[in-house]
Amino acid sequence: RFLKDIEDGKYDQYVDLGFTEFPLHNPAMREALGLPDDGIGVLVTRVIAASASDGLLRPGDVVTELDGHKVDSAGMVKIGAETVNLNEISERKFAGDKVTVRFLREGAWNDVEIFLKPVPASRMYSVEYEKKPRYIVFGGLVFQPLDTNLFASAKFDDVTVRRLYTDYMPKGLFQKYRDVVILTRIESDPITSQLGDFTGFAVDKINGVEVTDLKHAYDLLHPEKTPEFHVIELFGANRPVVIPATKAAEAEARIAKAYGITKMENLTD
Repeated sequence: RFLKDIEDGKYDQYVDLGFTEFPLHNPAMREALGLPDDGIGVLVTRVIAASASDGLLRPGDVVTELDGHKVDSAGMVKIGAETVNLNEISERKFAGDKVTVRFLREGAWNDVEIFLKPVPASRMYSVEYEKKPRYIVFGGLVFQPLDTNLFASAKFDDVTVRRLYTDYMPKGLFQKYRDVVILTRIESDPITSQLGDFTGFAVDKINGVEVTDLKHAYDLLHPEKTPEFHVIELFGANRPVVIPATKAAEAEARIAKAYGITKMENLTD
């Protein structure tokens, strides 16, 4: 599949229909939706914003066929001799390919063609290899963008971080946050001596401005006019992190020497 994808000189990644579904085994639910008790159809529960299905399907629709293949009430389709999850239909296709969808909406049958496209935000859930991590070291604070590699290795306990991770694509959070920025480490230094409890929290605001990605965080921490303090608000924390701005550079020099850090940030993949 990979070799076919890059024939045009670029890798489009996997494409997706862009909706989540719920099985329809319950006879009472099927009756309420106007479905016969034939074991066919799944309920659309969410349509991902900016996905291939956005504007074509909506929650409450009942999908019964994909490319002419019956979708059973467990969300499975039969392709040749195989019975596979309905998402296999799109996973065997490429960006620009279409999937014909038959669905029931408010008692009326509909047929649409959905043209597949990748959702860049799905990278949040990709395991990536041989890539340098993006990060910022600022005044002893280490910031990183949330992704599956970080989520798996750090084992975050904070419920907000876990929710931001699980909801990032399904609830369209990627439209607001290109990155979810996490305060992952606090290096030992006099200006960070009282801040150890803040590791593992997601960054909400820096100096009163909502943070949308790692580069944005870097820019907010390095303004043209240096404030007296940098105030970093974290989701779920009971108080902000406050760093004396004029002492941050001194702290970075000490930390760089102590830990052998040669570059205080990497903002690109």
